[in-house]
Amino acid sequence: MKYLVFILLTLCTITFGVQGQQLNKKEIRSRKILSVTESETDLRERNPKAVQESYKKYNRQGEIIEIIERDNKGIITLHESYDYDTDGHKTVEIQYLPNGKIKKRHIYKYENGLRTERLTYDARNRLIGRKKYIYEYYKK
Repeated sequence: MKYLVFILLTLCTITFGVQGQQLNKKEIRSRKILSVTESETDLRERNPKAVQESYKKYNRQGEIIEIIERDNKGIITLHESYDYDTDGHKTVEIQYLPNGKIKKRHIYKYENGLRTERLTYDARNRLIGRKKYIYEYYKK
């Protein structure tokens, strides 16, 4: 029972600690943050080394423009970059392979501030998918 309580308390501490480190766009802008790198060191190893878990880069508006995530061995599991229009809408999302080459690219289209379409292109810039967003409205 003592171990169960210890595990639950540890999980709660980890969860609240991670949530406390989440920054919103306003904080990123006001603090003029360019990037955030998270590294972790497993001290149970004989020769512990810090492993970069994630890297996030921001533009001046506080929008994330690149993210790289790694597993506990340092292998890239996610690498994406983003572009935005002047209204802050994501217009381009590029997904990369672990070697840095483009895997696929999404292009987003908007009308009246609402996303209407996502076009997906492969590494050779061939259109491979189209997603449409259709909105229904309440009648007045």
